[in-house]
Amino acid sequence: EKPIEIGIDFEELASVTDGLICSDLKLIANNAALKALRENILISYKILVDEASQFKSPLNQADMERYLKFEANGGYINARARIGF
Repeated sequence: EKPIEIGIDFEELASVTDGLICSDLKLIANNAALKALRENILISYKILVDEASQFKSPLNQADMERYLKFEANGGYINARARIGF
């Protein structure tokens, strides 16, 4: 359990980290925790955003469009009518 400030806007933080993958988010959280520990403070929104700003999304626009199409088709790459039950 990491000591975190109360009132962090996680929806805003999600928009800052949009496109990052799970391992990036874990590294951001761990780096923020280490920084807060060194400075003897709670993990703040500013620390998290500072850490997140060092990362670039591994997904390019084509990957993101392919994923959104996949998601819109209910998880199927080539949507087709379902047969059976």
